[in-house]
Amino acid sequence: MNGIDAVAVALGQDWRAIESAAHSYASVGGRYLPLTKYWIEGEDFCGRIEMPISVGSQGGAIKSNPSYVNLLKILDFPDATQMAQIMISVGLAQNLAALRALSTEGIQKGHMNLHARNVAIRAGIPTELINDAVNFMKARNMITERAAAMYLKSHRMYSKSQTKLHKKDLSSFYVEIKVDFLPEPLILTVLLDSHTQNGRAQTYHLSIEKEPKNSAQEDKLVHHLFGGNKGYKWIRSFLGLLQSIRHHYVPKVQPEMLLTQNKLKLITILVNLLATHLSIIDRDNTFNFVQKIVGLIDNVGEDSQVEDMYHSIKSSIPRDARPSSIRIEDEQVESIVMSYGFNLLLELSYLFIVQCKSEVVPKWLRSMIVKEFR
Repeated sequence: MNGIDAVAVALGQDWRAIESAAHSYASVGGRYLPLTKYWIEGEDFCGRIEMPISVGSQGGAIKSNPSYVNLLKILDFPDATQMAQIMISVGLAQNLAALRALSTEGIQKGHMNLHARNVAIRAGIPTELINDAVNFMKARNMITERAAAMYLKSHRMYSKSQTKLHKKDLSSFYVEIKVDFLPEPLILTVLLDSHTQNGRAQTYHLSIEKEPKNSAQEDKLVHHLFGGNKGYKWIRSFLGLLQSIRHHYVPKVQPEMLLTQNKLKLITILVNLLATHLSIIDRDNTFNFVQKIVGLIDNVGEDSQVEDMYHSIKSSIPRDARPSSIRIEDEQVESIVMSYGFNLLLELSYLFIVQCKSEVVPKWLRSMIVKEFR
C-alpha cells in the first residue's frame, strides 16, 4: 500500500478510504491474505494484484489545486478506470520491490539506504555524488548531514587538485581523535583514488577512531600501513605528550589556532607512521616516492609549480604494484596496499601544505612549519 497511497496523495484522492478498502478486502474470507500473486509462465515472471479501489479524476479538490492538475497532465489526464489501473500497477511494483528487499538486504537496510540518500540531498550533495556520499556515511556508521557535509568539503578539496583523474568511486581515510585539551575532536577526512590499472573501482574506507568501522580487509590495510599498535589510543596519548611539552613562556593561544596546531601535528604523526611502514613493505620504492614529496614541499612558495609537481607525482603512483620486502597473505590487501599507501601519503602531505597556507597567516611562521615538516 505504500506505493498506492503515495499516488493517491499526489493525485488528491482519499488515501484513507483506499487503504481501508484494501485491508477489508484482504480479510474478506475470515483470514488476512495477500492481494498479490506471482507465477512463472514460460520464460516470463508474472504478477497480479486484485483489490477494490474507488477514485475520481474530476471534481472535489482536484481543480482547485495546481499540483493535482499538473500531475494529472503528466499522466495524460486519465479517467477514473485508468487512474485506478495506474495506482494498482505502482502497488504491484512496490510489493515486488519489498519482496526483493526481504529476500536480499532486508527492509531495514533498504530504508537506511533511502534515509541516507535523503540526508545527502538535504546536505546539498550534488546528484552525481549522492551514491558516493551514502557509501561514505554508511562506512562511518554516521548517517547525518554533518557527515555528508564533511564528505562534500573533502570532495571539493580533492576536486581542486584533480583535473583529469577520477572524481567518483573514491576511497576515503577518516580520523577522529578526541583529546581533553581541545574544545572539539580533531577530524580529518581524506579522499583518494584507488582505481586499478584497468580502471576497476575498488573502494576502501579506512578509519582511525575510538570505535573504527573497518571491514576485515580494511583492518588489515590499517595494520600494514600504520602498525598494529599505532591506533586511536596511541595517537591520542602521543598528542597529549606533545601538548605537555612547553617552553617557559607560552602566549595565550586562541581555540581555533590550537585546533590548527594539533591538526598539523596529527597530520605529521600520520605521515611519519605511514612512511615508516611503507618502507617496511617496500623500502626502495618508498624512499624514491618520499624524495618526490620532499621536492614538492621544497617548492611550496611556487603555487603553479606545486600543483604541477603534485599531478606529476600522482600520475607516477603504480596502481597494481606489489610489496617487494614482505609477503602479505591476503591477496586483495597485497594488491592495493602500495597504491593506497602512496596515494594517502601524497594526499596527507598535500593536505598539510593546504592547511598551512589557509590557516597560518604569517609567511615566516608558515615557512618554518613547512621546513620542519620536511
